Amino acid sequence: MAVLSIPDSQGAIFRKLSEIREDQFADLARGFGEVRASLSVETFCKGVYAFAASIPEEDVDDYVRLICGLYPLMENHEKSPQRIAADIAETLKQIRSLGFTPEIALLVGKRMEKLLSIGKAIAITAKARDVATEQHNVYCGVKIYSDIRPIFSASADSISAALVLHNLNISYHQSGEHKDIYFALENSELNELKLAIERAEKKAKQLQEIIKKSEIEYLE
Repeated sequence: MAVLSIPDSQGAIFRKLSEIREDQFADLARGFGEVRASLSVETFCKGVYAFAASIPEEDVDDYVRLICGLYPLMENHEKSPQRIAADIAETLKQIRSLGFTPEIALLVGKRMEKLLSIGKAIAITAKARDVATEQHNVYCGVKIYSDIRPIFSASADSISAALVLHNLNISYHQSGEHKDIYFALENSELNELKLAIERAEKKAKQLQEIIKKSEIEYLE
């Protein structure tokens, strides 16, 4: 069995997973199996939490994100849920700094095998997330700042005119690093951007209809 690299942050998640009651874990697993697939991990987390409300919401979020991160690993390395779970259990036993007894490590392994074997919506969500973020630049936010720019006279002792300018700020991730880019826009350019977005929305609706008619599951 392979010994994995498990950071302290993940060790803490495995610890919490080992501490929930059997009935809580059963609710968690049922949520993983019954919630619909989504392009948004946040949306999927909320769906699972509806089944496992006795578990803190931030812990449910940690479990979902952990499993989502492991599904691509299974696929890319052609490993079974049993193999991944066994590797995790073996690693937890061997790394003393994580503080897992053999019994607790075995329990974590069994629970991880169960969650990784569910497939269905969580597997689709994990793959969709992987595909959606497999880009050089990944969008993560936008803001538009608007202000008045005065035009001063040659002597600078009076304002001759004024105009409104907009500063478009797009935030994105590049190779895991957060970055920002800014664009200065006039009113006409702001309207041009709006028209382009409206056109994209119309095309999105048509493409969604094609997907639905093909009877392929559409991810919101």
